[in-house]
Amino acid sequence: MKKYFIRMNEFSGIRKNPFVAAILSIFLGLFGVHRFYLKRKISGTVFAALSIISFGFGKGEIAAFLVMISFIEGLIYFLKGIIFFAKKLVFESRNEISTEENIDNTLTYEKGAKKMESVSESNYIRDITDIKTFAIPENSIEMDYKINWIDKLELPYFEKRSAETEQVTNEALKLYEELCEYIDAELRKNKKSFIKVTKRIYEKIGGYDVYYLIYCIAKCHVTKVYSAGRKYTNSERYYNLLDACLGKSLRDEVYKKASEAEKYMHTPTMETNIYLNLTDNGFPFAWWDMDGKIRETRKFSENEINILRYTEPRSTKVWISYEIRSRIILLYLEIWDVIRESLDKSTGWKKRNKNNLKKIIEGQYNYYLDYEHNGFVSSLLKVSENTVRKMVPNIQILSTEKEEEVIAGYMPKSVVEHIEGVIESFKARINNDDVMHMLKSMVEHEPANWKLKVSEIMTAEEGKNTELLISYSNDENFIKIAKEIIKKSEDEKLILLCLYIIDKETGLSRNNVKMLEDIIHPGNILLYRNMVESETELSVNLLEELFRLRFPVRKKIELDMNKVRESKRQLEETVEIVKEYIGSVEEPENEGIDATKEVALENIEGIDFEYRDFLKKIIEEGFISAEECKKTAMDKGVLMNAFISDVNKELFDYINDQAVIAEGDKVKIDDFYTDMVKELIFNEK
Repeated sequence: MKKYFIRMNEFSGIRKNPFVAAILSIFLGLFGVHRFYLKRKISGTVFAALSIISFGFGKGEIAAFLVMISFIEGLIYFLKGIIFFAKKLVFESRNEISTEENIDNTLTYEKGAKKMESVSESNYIRDITDIKTFAIPENSIEMDYKINWIDKLELPYFEKRSAETEQVTNEALKLYEELCEYIDAELRKNKKSFIKVTKRIYEKIGGYDVYYLIYCIAKCHVTKVYSAGRKYTNSERYYNLLDACLGKSLRDEVYKKASEAEKYMHTPTMETNIYLNLTDNGFPFAWWDMDGKIRETRKFSENEINILRYTEPRSTKVWISYEIRSRIILLYLEIWDVIRESLDKSTGWKKRNKNNLKKIIEGQYNYYLDYEHNGFVSSLLKVSENTVRKMVPNIQILSTEKEEEVIAGYMPKSVVEHIEGVIESFKARINNDDVMHMLKSMVEHEPANWKLKVSEIMTAEEGKNTELLISYSNDENFIKIAKEIIKKSEDEKLILLCLYIIDKETGLSRNNVKMLEDIIHPGNILLYRNMVESETELSVNLLEELFRLRFPVRKKIELDMNKVRESKRQLEETVEIVKEYIGSVEEPENEGIDATKEVALENIEGIDFEYRDFLKKIIEEGFISAEECKKTAMDKGVLMNAFISDVNKELFDYINDQAVIAEGDKVKIDDFYTDMVKELIFNEK
């Protein structure tokens, strides 16, 4: 109600008589005449409209309500008039105090009046010629209270109804008060006051509110700080108005004061960012950069912003990912760079198409333009998106045949070919790390999509892929991930780990068992079984132990030396007994092959040894490369490890151990068994 009725100190400002307002309100209030008289045009219009409705549609209760309200208003204005004129007479009768002084400073003038009365009522009379004149000090009467600048601020209806945050409102009002105090202090240096100047401007210009002007300036500075200078109302217009009201010098000082105050404002809250439609890092919200990260890492030109503002938004799943979104936008703008350069250089453009594209680049566009041109701009964006999609495994590929036709029909052929070259160049710049970043980003936004995790694992470098697989060990789709990797991967280490995971959880199928036997050495199956049945936690160390099972594991035999010595003593006694029994026998001459080896050779005589040439090459050259071994294995129709295992099986009856081993990129014969293999190969018939 305080803002609805006219306050006493406003009657002098608008030069209206409260008694006239009271009479108009009582007798003609139904039509809002009193409101128009008091320069309250909006409420007057509401009264007039309601009265017309009440008479036009027979709504008598509305008219009765308006009459009652107007009558009450009339009484209030009548009482205000009595109080207003009573105070005016008191002030005029006290030593001719100027009526131009603001009524809100009543307390100051009353104190001054009392001092003058005390002088006039003294108990002696002095001759006027005895009184010596003296200058009254400028600040002899000091104000003993602070002016309430907030109370003088009248906000328009739309400001009151705006959804500002508490932080923005409070900071704007705080700065408004500081500026009012500063202006008032500066004006008092020239024996003026902000209240007087404001009142004079209000009367001269016809109701212009300087207080609200200062508030608008304060609010501009607040929103400028909270939007990091990116989104706020330009204060230049308000400062020009302030220049007209207070002069250029004071305007400049106010600007300096407000700019200095910007340094001491609190950081924006989340509520403030939402109100200003900003991202967490202070950028205006944009469909193509919802979190502001792209603009944080790359500065966009005015033309690029114009293009992106015009482009119709896309909302497919991939736009959630910053890594994918940023690359789509980058390619899209590279395509527009080609278009922008070709508009001035290339021939063959249709004049209408050329002019429309220039309008888009310069920001002189309308939102029906793309629709009229078969969605040319949308087609460019969709082609850009699909290019990036094709580079990320397990991301759906879009059909862009129609869009490519639109692009080809809209531009000269040379420009289309140039754009195709830019797309190919862009694809060449995307490396494995970029793909990993995009996959990781998509996995973060779609944690339930286990196929994306499979793609991420298979895209990762050797070594990192197994670590990544282990990191997903608690995933609810872990077995699905492992089974999918077995189908698609050729990395033995990764396959072995997946087989172990499946075997431990659900057991292996027949095909998986065969695959396992092709990877690990047959003699290590028991060790593998023990590992599966153990409670060992899945880790990189466990994987290394599993991977060692591909090669023969030498068994370490610990001998009890006491028993060995006892056996040796018993053997010597037995030999002595035999000698005594059969006598001495001359031993045959040793021709380089002992009796034991002769027996062994006799046992293998006539064996058709399948891998003789393979072993002979290793003996002659010392080793063969892993690549050469793989080719030999492929000729046999098996993997390299399975081939080595078959060779060792053939040698096992003679050597009783694994002789052929793979070390890094070499395949060789264990040094311990080299002589035995030589003997086998070169003495075989």
